[in-house]
Formats: sequence, C-alpha cells, structure tokens
Amino acid sequence: MEDCLEWITVDGDLLRGTQMHYEIEDNVLLFFVNYDLFVFKEQEEEAMEELTLDQSDTR
Repeated sequence: MEDCLEWITVDGDLLRGTQMHYEIEDNVLLFFVNYDLFVFKEQEEEAMEELTLDQSDTR
C-alpha cells in the first residue's frame, strides 16, 4: 500500500506522501498518509461602500 500512495500525481505534478501509517479496526484496514501542498484561492474583490467624510473644523 505504501508503494502505491508514496507518490501521487495531482494536475500533472508529483506529490510525496509523508507520515504514512495504518491501523486495523473492526477487521478494516485504515491507511493514513499526508500530502502537504499550498493552495492559492483567488478572492473576489468586494467594492467598498460609499463613505462620506465631514472635514468641517469643530474648534
């Protein structure tokens, strides 16, 4: 199992799995692996609401 999941391809790039381990729980094999990567998410630009500024001198 480790050989299959050590390297995976995501969008044409290879990712290496780390911290691989397994557990058997209720006769079911659970295999855990971490794939560390950065995801860049574009944020929608929200327009600022209108702001009125009072610059009168209050001295």
